[in-house]
Amino acid sequence: MKNMDFSDFLPSGAGRIVHFGCRDGKTATHFRRIRPEVSYTGVAEDLPEEEIPGVDSLLSGMPEEAGESLLSGADCIIYEGTALSGLTPELLERHAACLPPGGQMVMVLGNPAYLGHFLAALSGKGLPDDLDVTLPGLQEMLAEAGLEACQVRRLLSREDESLWAEPAIQELLQAAVACQRGQGAEDADPRAVGYLVRAARKEEVRPLLIHSVLGEALVTARVRLLEPQAFCATEPGVRCGHSRRGEALPLADMGKSFERKLLIRQRMNFHTLEEARRQIQFLRKHGFLILFELDDNPVRWLEDYEETDWMDFRGSHACQVSTPALAEVVRQYNPHVKVFRNELRELPPPREYREDVPVTVFFGALNREEDWKDILPAINETAKKYGAGLRFRVLADKAFFAALETEHKEFVGDEGFCNGVFVPYPIYCSALHSADISLLPLRDTEFNRMKSDLKFIESAGHGAAVLASPTVYGESVRDGETGFLYRNSGEFAERLRLLVENRSKRLEIAEAAYRYVEQERLLSRHYGERLAWYGELLDRREELDRELLARMAGASEQNND
Repeated sequence: MKNMDFSDFLPSGAGRIVHFGCRDGKTATHFRRIRPEVSYTGVAEDLPEEEIPGVDSLLSGMPEEAGESLLSGADCIIYEGTALSGLTPELLERHAACLPPGGQMVMVLGNPAYLGHFLAALSGKGLPDDLDVTLPGLQEMLAEAGLEACQVRRLLSREDESLWAEPAIQELLQAAVACQRGQGAEDADPRAVGYLVRAARKEEVRPLLIHSVLGEALVTARVRLLEPQAFCATEPGVRCGHSRRGEALPLADMGKSFERKLLIRQRMNFHTLEEARRQIQFLRKHGFLILFELDDNPVRWLEDYEETDWMDFRGSHACQVSTPALAEVVRQYNPHVKVFRNELRELPPPREYREDVPVTVFFGALNREEDWKDILPAINETAKKYGAGLRFRVLADKAFFAALETEHKEFVGDEGFCNGVFVPYPIYCSALHSADISLLPLRDTEFNRMKSDLKFIESAGHGAAVLASPTVYGESVRDGETGFLYRNSGEFAERLRLLVENRSKRLEIAEAAYRYVEQERLLSRHYGERLAWYGELLDRREELDRELLARMAGASEQNND
């Protein structure tokens, strides 16, 4: 099987990994961006001549030769390629005994039905030599060893995406699928290079379904739900999914095989009390724990929430929010509130700063005119002073872009994508990664105080030194160390000039902020807290359900009055 990066599917909280069949550093290198402190040991039958990037130590050997000294303390053991060929139930059972509670075994095997093998054969290339272990055979072996294959994922190659679009290849794909299904292989996928199988001790697997219904899918869903759930899904027995608001879903059928299941409603509102009661009753009847997710001031939807007497909050078993200030508001309607800060999914690659290019200032936010208008004169004065030595990159805010009195500015946007107001997240990250200074203005208002510091950790992760207001950012930016804070327009002008002129101080701040993100603000360090809280809520479901019904009854009485 061709080498692939399957780091996204490894247990995101793993502290130590032993990888049998480690042939290159793709998986190790990328996983280290997710979990920088991981200890990664590679084991290969034939050691390569050069060092493998991302791997702390590389040993020669096969799984059957591994002793307890190698495997003890590992949170995850990976078997890939030819390392699978020597596995037996007895060997798997022995290796599993070396794992701590919650430890995992991950098998990565090739797919004999992969259409790419057929195309390679046509071009005169031979088949890979690691296709002798099949998915059914591996699952049978795991069961015999007292382990459970709690997840099977297809591995698709991005390199093949353009290939499959060719009409002739599409015909081959359709024929291959029809042939496999005729043989009863319903799950076989000729586009899958291989499969990743996650296994754990049967007694440690407690199946959990987490399904989110997204009220806002374009911007906030990624950081608030999709990325945390992807990390949760790397744990044994956890299955995650999501849908858009208004999509018809067979939730009752979806949850039939799960005793522990929860539904997260994100950034939405019931339209009427009748609708609220009907949906809440439906979810309770089918055993779902109901959570409400909010990451912005509810005053934005005040009329809608008041219309149903805040039933989105009262009618949930618990609520999760992004900031302590927001939690205080939500607790007026539901006492069970948990704050989950926004974190980065992975640490961006370190910056390479060039000296032969102008200093770049980045600004990218919506609805900030009231926040930046008092500092605009200082920005324009600074732009005039440094001329071509200072350039601006602006995302989203067309009014700010127009107000900049300089020719050295660029608007990052695409009129074909959300009228240029938003850009795909990779483009946003690319613009940040090229910036030296990131401006983060927020006036001290009740609305702004409930915002999160996400833009600081994104800027810090991409190596841009921030100049920020103390509102929101004063809680996480260490002034003069991981960024600069300003309290008035005069201080803003002074510190902007310092950041532009003093390259060494700018890089010192950017490096300190980058290390702060690496050490404290990566999702791999925090997603376990979500799973633990979800587990606690599920254990208390009957108690929480009684409280939910009491809140709903109280709301109904107030509404009747």
